Amino acid sequence: MSDRKPDNLYQRRPGGPWWILYYVNGKRVQRSLGTTSVREAKRLRDEILGVRAGGDRIRAKFGIGAAPTEGEPVPTLREVADRWMLTKRIAKRAPSTLSHYEDSLRCWIRPHLGGRRLGDISRDDVRAFIDMLRKAPGKEGRKMSDDQVAFVFGRLRSIYLFARREGLWTGLDPTDLEKQERPAPGKGRDTILTLDEAQRFLAELRGRWYYMVSVSLYAGLSVAEVNGLAWADVDLDAAMLTVRRNYLDGAVKTDARADTIPMHRDLVKLLTAWKAQADEDVEWLFPCRTGKPKKKVTPVDYDVLRDAAERAGIKKRVTWHTLRHSYGTALYESNPDPKALQSLMRHSDIRITLSRYVHPDRAKLAEKVNALPSITGATRAKLRLV
Repeated sequence: MSDRKPDNLYQRRPGGPWWILYYVNGKRVQRSLGTTSVREAKRLRDEILGVRAGGDRIRAKFGIGAAPTEGEPVPTLREVADRWMLTKRIAKRAPSTLSHYEDSLRCWIRPHLGGRRLGDISRDDVRAFIDMLRKAPGKEGRKMSDDQVAFVFGRLRSIYLFARREGLWTGLDPTDLEKQERPAPGKGRDTILTLDEAQRFLAELRGRWYYMVSVSLYAGLSVAEVNGLAWADVDLDAAMLTVRRNYLDGAVKTDARADTIPMHRDLVKLLTAWKAQADEDVEWLFPCRTGKPKKKVTPVDYDVLRDAAERAGIKKRVTWHTLRHSYGTALYESNPDPKALQSLMRHSDIRITLSRYVHPDRAKLAEKVNALPSITGATRAKLRLV
């Protein structure tokens, strides 16, 4: 870090707070010191520029990265992001996960922050980036959801943590914001459908969409897994369903997701009726016009759900994953066996099942507490308590 001006403090208006002007890797940086005292401003300036001890502590206060080690230029965020993405491919992450990672980098992180060096990005820059994401139009002009904003921010944070682990960066992490400042995914009652809502929702669907949504609600399959179902995967006599693929040729997300699970009796009836409508030589449950399953999810897949929810008077944001969450919660409420729930949800880690896919109805918690056996009656009789 170099100081090109002997006295790089200034005020934008008389009596206002002091500002500092300095350069990082040849780039001009201006920042408010938040004080009107010239003595305090000079002290902060000296510590920020490393003239006095305690510079890192003061830099942390202002979200300023440490100066690069001489002879070792700090890489740009794009360079580190590319290396981080390579490690994810080597680790053989699921194709759908890698696609989401790459979308976050290509659409948001590389264009807006990629050309800057790690030390040039401050906490204020990250805050501005988050604000930009919240206002940016998503697909078809709609704003990005809380889930999407949180996902992109999570990838940015992962890149900085990766840079520290790999020894590419030893300065301060600008993504280390206060908890309330970090974008959080959407949670709460809007993540599931109640029984009444599910019934009204299904009543607004027609044709293949009715049967596809039924499979997702009754078996907890994602839209990719539903699109990849073949009739060979469905044993209607044994009431068993086997998940083998995503879409046409895609591998399932994890090894645990490839499994055989029992089908609800109502789902068996529905698929029996759907098979009766299909041609005998059709291999797939829900083929497109070419006779093969869809290769990827399209906006139409989500528009159908949104329109059906509106017609049913459901104010919640309904997605295909809402259906999977609804399935998991219904299973838990009918039989709260964690291991059975993990097996039916086909999760490799039970923590994912319990932390993300179980949304107990808080209105029913009092009933569960009052269902506990009474112990005070026996105690009073024994101790003769009044």
